[in-house]
Amino acid sequence: MTDTGVMTPNLASVRGYRAEPYPRSSSSSAESVIRLKRPIPVRLRPTSAYDPEDISEPLWLRPVIERLKDIIVLPADWDSYGAHPARRENVEGALHALATVMSEESEIPWIVPLPSGGIQLEWHGDDSDIEIALDGAASSIGIDEEEIPHGIGRWPEALSEIRRRLAP
Repeated sequence: MTDTGVMTPNLASVRGYRAEPYPRSSSSSAESVIRLKRPIPVRLRPTSAYDPEDISEPLWLRPVIERLKDIIVLPADWDSYGAHPARRENVEGALHALATVMSEESEIPWIVPLPSGGIQLEWHGDDSDIEIALDGAASSIGIDEEEIPHGIGRWPEALSEIRRRLAP
């Protein structure tokens, strides 16, 4: 666990990966780091009147951006078995999937690079295992033992189920 209270994954199983998980950044804006085509939604804190100071990034966004920055700069063959660098569309897809399923109180997932250039998001608990693999046409969602491939029309339902499970 880091001093920010964020649980960091043990990436020893990812051969050749040596970067520290969730490093600190001096970046002033999370979205400027990865230059998204669509903005990540910000949330308004509940107040009786609008106050610009009450607009904030979700708490999970900064550590996720920092982790994705580590992954996006991995070179070709980062695992010494011919792995590809992370593809930008998979990084952006990971951010947008998280914006769909996460709430302020949701646990931050383990974020793992895939050798194919994809990104995998993982939550493992006592009663539930959730994995979202973002890898172009090979993307899939795994909830416990069920795998839902990308493009079969059940992703909105699966993402709603993930959001429900991640809610405190």
